[in-house]
Amino acid sequence: MKYLLLLKLSVITTFVLKLVDSELSDANSCLKDVKQGIKNELLTSLNGIVGVGWDDLMNEITLPIFATTFYKCKTTPDGHFLIPDNVLAVPIQEVFIDRSAKTTKYFGNAKSETVIFTRTKSFAEIVESGSFDVGKHNLKKIFSDGNIIMLEIGIDYKAFKFIAEEKADVDPSFLEKIDEIVESLKKGLPIFAKYQAECIIRDYGTHIVNKALTGASMKYKAFVTEDNVEIYDGGLTQLKTDAATYFLNLIIGNNKTQTELIDRGFFEKLENSFIETKGGLDVRLILGADKVRQSKILNKNSFQISERFIKNG
Repeated sequence: MKYLLLLKLSVITTFVLKLVDSELSDANSCLKDVKQGIKNELLTSLNGIVGVGWDDLMNEITLPIFATTFYKCKTTPDGHFLIPDNVLAVPIQEVFIDRSAKTTKYFGNAKSETVIFTRTKSFAEIVESGSFDVGKHNLKKIFSDGNIIMLEIGIDYKAFKFIAEEKADVDPSFLEKIDEIVESLKKGLPIFAKYQAECIIRDYGTHIVNKALTGASMKYKAFVTEDNVEIYDGGLTQLKTDAATYFLNLIIGNNKTQTELIDRGFFEKLENSFIETKGGLDVRLILGADKVRQSKILNKNSFQISERFIKNG
């Protein structure tokens, strides 16, 4: 009786597992198979980066235009991310670290140099176009307060270039809307067809993203008046160096350097400052973690290379 009961439970369990597997999406099925078979560090799927619409007026990603499927179980070259079947991932894996702060005096300069980042899991998609950005409006407000100079230090990690394959299948929903326009034209309804086309632009944007550079970015922006620059020991050159020193040592937890900056009056001269992270560390983890915990955080995200560069540089 005992063995019969165990056999029945085994049959039921197998049936339930098969039922669960049949209900998994193609992406989740790949994640499950890869984790069980290879046991690597595959984290999640990266979709919605290329093959999607782009609204150049609102500067935002819209709906998918190319079909997003994961039947081939393709991954990035490092094996950490699952990518759609119609996407090619070209490894770059370069780190750029500012050793001295860049300075910007006028809002117009800051605006022209701004690059828009859209958060995508542990990566950020870099899109070098668009005319609207909330960050620009915040900068404009700060610069409007007076003769302000912005000190900017950044760590940028370029991970992969994603390219949508030319023969990619079209998303069924997008194709259906195109067919509706064709059908309206066949029925002799050009005005209605024009309305449908305008709705497509509204929902899917003005362009399609065929290529995208992915990575992570951390930036420290500090604002100081020109008067404080003049009275600072060492002037603007020393301020730029101190700003870079503060930011880089904040990440690796060097409190000794921060004490030296306090003695020199670095923080007293600042009007405002903040840290931006795009696809990298959470600011709260940077500011609230001790040195040991910071090291663990750095080793588990896109900036693991950055930590080595900082310590050896």
